Amino acid sequence: YFSAFEEGTGRELYHSSGDAFSTFLLKDIWPGMNNSSDPMQLTKFGNYLVFTADDGQNGRELWITDKTEQGTYMVKNINTNGSSDPYQLHVLDGILYFTAEDENHGRELWKSDGTEVGTTIVKDINPGNNSSYYWVEDFITGDLFIIHQGELYFGCDDGTHGVEVCRSDGTSEGTTLAVDATPGENSSWPLHLTSMGEKVFFTAYNDEQGRQLWYLWDNPGPVIG
Repeated sequence: YFSAFEEGTGRELYHSSGDAFSTFLLKDIWPGMNNSSDPMQLTKFGNYLVFTADDGQNGRELWITDKTEQGTYMVKNINTNGSSDPYQLHVLDGILYFTAEDENHGRELWKSDGTEVGTTIVKDINPGNNSSYYWVEDFITGDLFIIHQGELYFGCDDGTHGVEVCRSDGTSEGTTLAVDATPGENSSWPLHLTSMGEKVFFTAYNDEQGRQLWYLWDNPGPVIG
């Protein structure tokens, strides 16, 4: 499955089994001459495929497909005032996790079981219209959202500790600050989160040492170094 541009339909979702006969437009999500839904972040989700797309009416939202035209639809209109722009789609224990923003919250951690009712915010980490999620450069933050030993680790700003490493087990109560590498309101601006064995490695900044390599270890932990 991939997105491709064709005159008359714009950039839409396509299917292929590797030959010309099996390569075809799955669905023209934003109909009309050269309108493009521009599917992005195609992610395997059990027997389904999830992705983001813009249907021309609801903005960029979360979509799902059972790989048929009839079974391709928007999961939920998360932001009724525009695009929720789901980003960083990751699957953990059969649940899809991602960041998104709605009309009442900034960009926060969300989860979905593939249904409208099962698509909810995990926690408003930075309350109100503030965003806990931060972009590093050009709206790309590829290594600030990882899975490690059954939990999510990501860079976030809770409005109190600056930008630090947070963790989540998929519940509101289990979504917390993992480490305050630069104590207080200052940010350590973590980068390059990497799961290796029992540890999460990342780089972090403080005024005394500059940017250095750190790790987070929960045995017997949490220990940082």
